[in-house]
This record gives sequence, C-alpha cells and structure tokens, in this order.
Amino acid sequence: MKYILKNKIEPSSLIKHRKSLHANFDNFPKREKEDLRKALLEEQGYICAYCMNRIENDRSITKIEHFKPQTKFLELELVYKNLLAVCKGGEGKPKYLQHCDTKKGDELITINPLDKSCERLVKFTSGGFVFSNDPIIEKDLIEVLNLNIDILVDQRKVVIDIVKDKILSKRAKGTWTKKMLEKEIEKYKTKTDGKYEKYCQVIIFYLTKKLNRMRV
Repeated sequence: MKYILKNKIEPSSLIKHRKSLHANFDNFPKREKEDLRKALLEEQGYICAYCMNRIENDRSITKIEHFKPQTKFLELELVYKNLLAVCKGGEGKPKYLQHCDTKKGDELITINPLDKSCERLVKFTSGGFVFSNDPIIEKDLIEVLNLNIDILVDQRKVVIDIVKDKILSKRAKGTWTKKMLEKEIEKYKTKTDGKYEKYCQVIIFYLTKKLNRMRV
C-alpha cells in the first residue's frame, strides 16, 4: 500500500456540488464526477489506493471509493479526505474473486492509505504475498480486501522477479552499491509523467530490505 498525500485544494466541482440543494454523492453530475476522479488519480499517481495496480480515468476500470463507508458515515459522503480512486476489483464476480473496495463493501478497516504508517505496516514476501505483523491489519489485507487473491499475488511476484533479475543477474551481481540501491528506491518513490509504477511500494519494500542488509 502506498501512502497518499491528499491535495489541500479540493476539486472545484466537488465544492460546488456540496453547496447545492439536497447534495449527495449519488446525485453528483457525471461530468463533474469525472473531474473528481481525475483529481484523485493525479494525487495517487494513477494506482489503486489498495492494491496499487494501474488505474485510469475510465469508469469501466476505476471507481471512487469512500474509505469510511457511505452507508455508515453519510456526513462524509462528500468530504474529499474520505474519497479514494480504486480499481473495480473483480466487480460482478463471486466474492472470493473480488478484492479491494469491491470485496470490502461496507466494512470498516484499520489500515489506511492516507496514513503514512501504512508503508511500514504493510509488507510483502518475495513470492508476492502481502502480510502484516499486526493481526488486525493482517485481517484487513487478507480477509476484507482480499489482497492475496491469486491474480494480485502473481502480478506482484512478476514485478519483484523483474527487479531481482536486474540486481542479481550474473552480469549485475556484486556491482550494486548502497548508493545505487538508494537511487533506485527513490526512482520508485517518484512519479514519472504524473504516474507511479504499478505495485511501486512492493518494489520499494524489496529494495529497502536489500539495502538494510548491506548496511549491517
């Protein structure tokens, strides 16, 4: 999970709608909702707030999520800090094949991508599995968000293997210095053309572990 720094300035379309009579999220005009989705995507670097897969400003693959569920916190339905851009997460499929907000539904979770500690609390194995040493967060990740669904595990393993090959290949073996690893980590922390690499925090976690071993 990648920490999301929310913009201090809300989209004008959201401010305008919130001031209108009987405003709620469901009667937010579609065109203005597109502006909101775009603003969320730009601050998130075009990755899903939960799984970090690539998302775009396209209603067929991306939706707007209420971190605190709309059904339980109606007073937050138009509060920008409660809104995230997420993938469709297997929408329309059986529950066991759903993930992210689609699987989460109206459940409350502790792990929050708007809290910087999420990058420290969410960990990854070299095989692509997500886990946490905190049992409550572990439940959020695996049971509620279903982030260890096969498709996500496989995709995370692919990006890890690509980085492994880059660093541990016969040609590169022994040539990577601490400074080079630090530079590589910074690359994945930074947006390129406004976008993060998909699963960027998975790569950052892997590279940081390698860097810490070199420092010992």
